[in-house]
Amino acid sequence: MLKAKGEKEIPLEIRNINPRKPDSSKLLLVLGGQAPKAVRSVECYDFEKDRWYNLAEMPSRRCRGGVSVINNQVYSVGGFNGMNRVRTLEKYDALKDQWETLPSMQTRRSTVGVGELKGLIYAV
Repeated sequence: MLKAKGEKEIPLEIRNINPRKPDSSKLLLVLGGQAPKAVRSVECYDFEKDRWYNLAEMPSRRCRGGVSVINNQVYSVGGFNGMNRVRTLEKYDALKDQWETLPSMQTRRSTVGVGELKGLIYAV
């Protein structure tokens, strides 16, 4: 069990991460792995049901990637595949439980900070 913001305990399958509950969201997504283990897995924690779900795996394995959500679509940005930094960009559609590979970034980025402004994703 891990404690999240607001003293909520989360029964977590993976023991090597420290999730925090967003203030207004009902779900928590865990994408990829934690260095040096790069994986394709995606897990979702539903705070109302107090339960974990496995979602469709990402097309490529990664850790140290950035994540952004725009219009209920989840974007996985850059990261590390266990050998190299990557420049991949992938989008998850929750209605279809399906990932789509998008055009890659020009620069490989790992341990990347990601933000959204006016519908655009910025990776720094």
